[in-house]
Amino acid sequence: MRKLNAYLLSSFLLMASTLWAQTDMTLYQLTNIPTSGLLNPGFRPEANLAIGFPAITSLGVHVHNSGFNLRELIGTDVEDPNQAIQDIAARLDGKDHLSINLRSDLIYAGFGVGNGYVSLGAGTYTFVNFDYPADLLRFLWPSSDDFSEVSFNLQETDYEALNATMYHLGYQHNLLDDRLSVGGRVKFFQGIQHAYIERFENRIEGQTDRMLVETDVLIRTGGVASLVDGNNTDIGSLLFPSNSGLGFDIGAVYSISPKWELSASVINIGRIRFNENLRQYVSKGTYEFTGLEYDPNEGDLSSDRLLDELDSIFGVVEEDGVAYSRALPMEAYASVTHKFNHVHSLS
Repeated sequence: MRKLNAYLLSSFLLMASTLWAQTDMTLYQLTNIPTSGLLNPGFRPEANLAIGFPAITSLGVHVHNSGFNLRELIGTDVEDPNQAIQDIAARLDGKDHLSINLRSDLIYAGFGVGNGYVSLGAGTYTFVNFDYPADLLRFLWPSSDDFSEVSFNLQETDYEALNATMYHLGYQHNLLDDRLSVGGRVKFFQGIQHAYIERFENRIEGQTDRMLVETDVLIRTGGVASLVDGNNTDIGSLLFPSNSGLGFDIGAVYSISPKWELSASVINIGRIRFNENLRQYVSKGTYEFTGLEYDPNEGDLSSDRLLDELDSIFGVVEEDGVAYSRALPMEAYASVTHKFNHVHSLS
């Protein structure tokens, strides 16, 4: 369980940081980049033939954190990370969201066929979504007032992470004298690792130096068991796991006039089913909690000690899991574009 916790915590810290790469939001509408069609299969790339290989094809990253940034936590002007977390929690209100979306294209090919365009490829797909209420930070790092009454509700905490391999085949076609372009794409996903919170009922009452926590928690995972246990996995199971599913993309582009254009798309319509390497983690009961300390100067961020402590405090039980399916993280895009001339446009 400790290694799973480290996996979840590292995702949390990664999302709070800044990643340097091309965000998919800037790729949309850049039809001179062939892989822009991955965001809207209705786009026809300007190149009639495109081939991409690892290290020279597209890498897309989108990171969003509505609550805070990593500099507020471990910046050069931060003297006490524990106090920094308490300050962050004090100013937060309600629920915030952390997310990361990483797409790496290992191989890509596209070519024009008459009024249409065919594309195919393979790559990796990773996403993490984490909804965290301010009460979660206030609970884990309570303020220095050891005698104040506290009451927390962590029910709005939600977490899901997926690491998968993706294979795709798409087709785009021009209609109405090239004024309308429509397209679709089918994707085959193979889930490598997945984890999500099925249930997170937590009620906390007491004081900051001694809190009673009533829990009813269920975390499901697929493909994580071999990673957590350190088991050797054969290359066939790694490349072609039985955790698989289908997804679909649809999109269209319509030219209202030579200067105005509308476009819209919906991607990742589908589900993945997880059948192997299933593990779930359960905590149900009432436990005593006195807070945590966080010191980035103490070894490996003190994560081993802290996460071991969480395991023992909340009586986490590890069990064999059951098969389950989850919807892909669906995305929707839309734009209005004004073309000033052949070279310049505004979307």
